[in-house]
Amino acid sequence: MSIAVVGALATAGDAAAQTSPCTTLAFEWNAAAALQSCTALLETDLAPAARAHAYKIRARAFKRLGQLDPAISDFEAALKLAPADTELHILRGWANYDKHENELALARAAHVLTLDPNLGDAYDLAGTVMLRLHDYARARKNYDVAIRLAPNLPLIRLHRHQLFDRLGQLAEALAELDAILALPVADITRGANLEFYGRYVTFRTLARLKRALTLIALDRRSEADTVYDQLVADDADAVALTNRAAHHRHYQSRPEDQVQADLDKAIALDPNYWAPHDVRGRLYFYSKRYEAAAKAFAQASRLAPKRGDVRWWHSMALRKLDRIDEATVVAVSVIEADPGYLMNGKLSVLEERGYFRLPKKRDDLLPALRDAIQACMHDERCW
Repeated sequence: MSIAVVGALATAGDAAAQTSPCTTLAFEWNAAAALQSCTALLETDLAPAARAHAYKIRARAFKRLGQLDPAISDFEAALKLAPADTELHILRGWANYDKHENELALARAAHVLTLDPNLGDAYDLAGTVMLRLHDYARARKNYDVAIRLAPNLPLIRLHRHQLFDRLGQLAEALAELDAILALPVADITRGANLEFYGRYVTFRTLARLKRALTLIALDRRSEADTVYDQLVADDADAVALTNRAAHHRHYQSRPEDQVQADLDKAIALDPNYWAPHDVRGRLYFYSKRYEAAAKAFAQASRLAPKRGDVRWWHSMALRKLDRIDEATVVAVSVIEADPGYLMNGKLSVLEERGYFRLPKKRDDLLPALRDAIQACMHDERCW
């Protein structure tokens, strides 16, 4: 809904309502600003339809900003005013999904189909719940119907790509990404609620990033090189530049000065983005410039303090410098900062080296982990 329409639905003479950027477009590009505008708008005297719309946009802004509970409150307030709004029901269903309320999300999708049996978004929501539940056959059926009903919605095709990718059907996964990229440019370059390594990206950017990774998995790396170049040519933002740099660093397929140039541009465009510093740290680490690597990882960690992988790389660089005490402090900090990374990414290493065994008492877990990490820091073979 445009700003003009929102203003028309507001009471006459309400200048704040008529000029407020409480719109879908505003939310897509700047959630914080949209939230502020919608809040101001909701404090005015609005017609019911305009109030429901403002609640809807504010809820979506809350959700993008990671505030799910106030988002749900706003969705519920909007639904009281507009109980037949199918988009609101779908958005509420996705909030159920985010809360891992799978049955409620499925019920919401079923209810939407009673309002509009031809709404592809409802089948998409149901399919994504089925995907989470590993019911791949039913997920596929729902996605197929969703795409038949809404062939030009990139999000549905992205979800079906994820299904094919999980099943290891890489040719089909690649075809789905190609289908996204074949959609009208305006549909795939608008603001979207798609996050990739800590930054929101468009459908075109995400599809190309995933396309490159799929081509690599298919052993078609030269084609992946071309995809990264296309990505940077069309969307030369910090995410694109960083990922091209990471790709060429990993495969050593471009001279170091070209990799550094991409990272310099990424940092200049987005000084608070952790990822280019992380890639630079790995570049230095593998060329045995451990002091520079430690500094790069430290900066990445300051910008993304919850990323356990960055902290672990930082500890590895410090260990190479024989700064074992510092390395241990950094590595141990992963326990609190990112326990998921430690348990899923490093626990098996600590167990294989013989440094960690699951204690019988729950209270002994943290001391056992600390001891295991400290032992690991004194062992060059412990990665």
